[in-house]
Amino acid sequence: MKKIILSLSIILFGFCASAQYSYNKVITTENVELSYKWRNTKLFDTSSPLDLALKLKNSNDSAVMVNFSVQYYMDGILDGTTQIDDFCIKKNRTARGEYNGLILKSEGKTEEVVTSEGFKLEFSDLNIRKVASCESKN
Repeated sequence: MKKIILSLSIILFGFCASAQYSYNKVITTENVELSYKWRNTKLFDTSSPLDLALKLKNSNDSAVMVNFSVQYYMDGILDGTTQIDDFCIKKNRTARGEYNGLILKSEGKTEEVVTSEGFKLEFSDLNIRKVASCESKN
């Protein structure tokens, strides 16, 4: 009985914990969905700076090459820009996180900063083109 209760508790805790860190959908265009979430640079250290984790989902029947830029604004003033160039996603695949190179360093931004009213995150210059195949690990 203790094993069942322990197992159910672990499963329930996992669902609760993962719900807090879901991706925020930005846009879906040409069957490619762009999403993001903020995550701490150090696991289980909520006071550590945040990184921007991106997720790209390709629902096309062919690989696509994606280009876009991310701008960080603080009180209406551009605080930083990151450009993603020629990121290839295989057909009907999702690319996300560190393994795929989709973690952007935010230069010390904290949760307090990114949740403040003055902070704004923008994605622009989204360009998607179909390609025959990907030659990278994506």
